[in-house]
Amino acid sequence: EVLEFSPVKFFMPMSKINYRNHRKILIVDGKVGFLGGVNIADRYYYGTSRGEWYDTQVKIYGESVFALQASYLLDRYFILNHRIKFTKKYYPHIAIDNIERSDKGGDSFYGQIISSGPDSDWAGIMQCYFTAINVAKNHIFITSPYFTPNESILNALKVAALGGIDVKIMIPKRCDSVTAHFSTRSYVTELLEAGIKIYLFTNGFNHSKVISIDGDVSIIGSANMDSRSFEHNFEVMSVIYNSDCTKVVEGEFLENIKKCEQIELKSWKKRPVKDKLREGVFRLLAPLI
Repeated sequence: EVLEFSPVKFFMPMSKINYRNHRKILIVDGKVGFLGGVNIADRYYYGTSRGEWYDTQVKIYGESVFALQASYLLDRYFILNHRIKFTKKYYPHIAIDNIERSDKGGDSFYGQIISSGPDSDWAGIMQCYFTAINVAKNHIFITSPYFTPNESILNALKVAALGGIDVKIMIPKRCDSVTAHFSTRSYVTELLEAGIKIYLFTNGFNHSKVISIDGDVSIIGSANMDSRSFEHNFEVMSVIYNSDCTKVVEGEFLENIKKCEQIELKSWKKRPVKDKLREGVFRLLAPLI
C-alpha cells in the first residue's frame, strides 16, 4: 500500500492577517513630508473622556522627503502588486537655497528616514533604537504609549542605566488598552531596579513615540517601543542629527514631566496583589501586542 501525502495549504490571507500598516505619512508635491504618531481621527483634535490626546509629529523638507515617499510607494506596491510609473513630478528638483541655509547654520540639518516591516529582512527601526541606546554617553529620554520591548532593547536600557546613563521613560498612567496597560507595567520593577526613572503621564493620553540621546539626536515617528512595531507592523521613523531640534524635543519631554507622577520602587512594590497577577498574565502576551 502506497501512502500519498498532499501539501498542507493555508488560506492565503492568513499569512498576512497579523500585518498592520502603522505608518502615518503625508507627502505634499514631493517637497514636504509629515510623519509621527498622529492619525486622522477626532480624538487627536478633541481628546477623549480621559482628557487631551498628546502626540508628536515632524515636518520635513528636502531630499529626506524622497525617502519618505519611497516608503509610501513601497506600501502601495505591497498592497496592489502594481508598480507606479515614476516621473519627475514625484521627485521635483530641490532648490539649492536649502543647502545654502544648512551651510550658514540655518534650519536645515542632516536627517534619515528609516522604514521597517514584515517585507524587510532586517528589523531596521529596532536596530536603530538599539544602536542609539548603546552610543549614549549622558542621557536617554523615551516617550512611548506602549512599552513592551524585546530582550535586546530591554537589556540595552538596563546596561545603560547600570553604567551611569540617565535613562528616563515616560508612559501613560492610563492606557487605552487593558492588555497594553498591564503588559507595560510588568516591566517596571526590573527597570526601576536597574536605576531607570519611570514617569506616568497623567494629563490625558500621550501617544508620542520619541527618543532623544544626549541632546544631539532625536528619533520621532510611528513605532512604539514594542515587539509588534519592531517585527510585525509597517513603521517609519525620522532620525534627526541636530542638537537645536533635539533640545526642543527634550525641552518638551522635561516640560511634560511636570504632568507626570514618578514611580518609586519602594511604593511600587506595595501595589495590589491583583495588579501583580494581571501583570504576570499579560506579560505572556507582550510579544504579541
